Amino acid sequence: MSDYPNKERPLTTEELLGAVAEHRLAYSEEAEKGLLSCLLQDPAERMSSVRPKLPPEGFYHGGHRDIYETLLAMDQAAPPLPIDPPSLTHQLRDLGKLDGVGGPAAISDLFGFVPIASHFPYYLKVVQDKWRLRQLAHACVENLHDIAKFGSEAVDEDVVELVSTAENRVFHVLQSVQANGEHSVGPVIARTGVMHWLDHMTQVIDNKGKIMGLKTGIHELDQTLHGLDDKEGEICVIAGRPGQGKTAMAVTILNNMGVEENLPGIVFSAEMSSNQIYTRLVLGAAGIDTSKAITGMFSRGEQDEMSLHAQRVQRAPFLVADGSSITTADIRAQVQVAKRQHGIRWIMVDHLHLIKPVSKRGLADEREQLVEVMETLQFIKKYHNIVVFLMVQLNRETDRAAGKPPVLADLSGSAAIEWYADHVLMLHRDAYFTGWHSLSEEKQKAWREVIAPRRDRSPELWSDGSKYDEDDGGYARQDYEEQAKVFVRKNRRGPTPEIHIRFQDWRTWFSTRMPRLNSTDSRDWQMGSYAVPKKAKAEPIGASTKKKGAKGQSEDWGKEFDV
Repeated sequence: MSDYPNKERPLTTEELLGAVAEHRLAYSEEAEKGLLSCLLQDPAERMSSVRPKLPPEGFYHGGHRDIYETLLAMDQAAPPLPIDPPSLTHQLRDLGKLDGVGGPAAISDLFGFVPIASHFPYYLKVVQDKWRLRQLAHACVENLHDIAKFGSEAVDEDVVELVSTAENRVFHVLQSVQANGEHSVGPVIARTGVMHWLDHMTQVIDNKGKIMGLKTGIHELDQTLHGLDDKEGEICVIAGRPGQGKTAMAVTILNNMGVEENLPGIVFSAEMSSNQIYTRLVLGAAGIDTSKAITGMFSRGEQDEMSLHAQRVQRAPFLVADGSSITTADIRAQVQVAKRQHGIRWIMVDHLHLIKPVSKRGLADEREQLVEVMETLQFIKKYHNIVVFLMVQLNRETDRAAGKPPVLADLSGSAAIEWYADHVLMLHRDAYFTGWHSLSEEKQKAWREVIAPRRDRSPELWSDGSKYDEDDGGYARQDYEEQAKVFVRKNRRGPTPEIHIRFQDWRTWFSTRMPRLNSTDSRDWQMGSYAVPKKAKAEPIGASTKKKGAKGQSEDWGKEFDV
């Protein structure tokens, strides 16, 4: 096809397909031969740099592709095979590919094709660019086929899903270009994989004691999860019964990542409007009673604080999508655009059961619908390498045993959620189900003994004790009512402890009770069931008076304070 059809009229679908298909043939034989020549002349220097930048399909010519695949296999062999014309010829002969590439003479000619191996960067760029053009042409052909099919056959499908898929194909090519050709080359031999792992471990050791992933701002969670990995992507589920603070936890994490850490992300809120989110975010961070957003009874000082925090939130690089009907197609399309335009590193979905699937099968079963939503989030996590925070409502049947800590089986559609989640955090507040005056005097006394050393250690992280008189429970009652538990029911990269944090219901805000990460002081360690310290028994002279467990805690640490 030397010229396009009549330019006075729009091209037909068939003419467009033909025009795009023609560009799939774009390649440079000279550049492909020049690149292979450079690899043969200087394999020790060039093979390690070309491997992550160009897959075998980057070569259009079949013979050149076979030679390149063989060179990669020789370089990854254990031990590595020498790379030179005789060895390459021998390998191709054993593989039955020598005649297909032109025989031994073609290998000898290839070795001397370029006089200077330093031209390697130029040849690599040309081959890469031609490969990207073919990728783009292939994506366009697939998009046009889908459009033609949609117009004639798939009349019941959602056009939003079609557009999202089309944009995804082109975006994949863009990512390849922006990453300078970095790509996955499929299975990697252990020698190379271990080298990459050692590089990662070196980075971990160099950052000893630091959180390398995204932080929630709650030390107990950050220390347990070791940060959330936005290099490869993770799904963190936050679940709970109604009234336990799922949305409050979402807003607390949003404040730390979006406002404090200034990390770009997007919130999909199918439950709350953007005004409700900003009410909790601004007033909660300012320490103002959120109910005043309804009454308007702000003091002058509170108005100043509100204005100050509102300005901070205005500068935060996150987006909010609060549509009344959010579908999986909406999430995929908006994440794709936000990743390209804003470089988002996390998304937050509130909540799972309000997201509507867009299925070609017209699924009616709720569990199948949840599977589709989770599959969409799994795709987003892995394809875009971002962290997904997902709020999940527990099965309403758990209300029959509302005072008991939740478990994985309480998740509605638990199988699908467990499959795809990397972390599952379950919120539970004892005071919500069992009031202070419902506790026996012995349990009230035990609670005081548990928290006293922790309050003395870090009083700023506990209640001010002003809410109740001492006869009515005092600081112990206020601390009890602000007590929240997070049960880590699944954690792919660490332990699954019970975590104790603070929840202030008047500002709908969670906060840490651990003054710093990696503390060795047992009074700072808020992970594991609280226990009343036992009085030391008389020991024989010379014997140890205290047995130690993990993290320097006494063995009594694991005995739960049971309400």
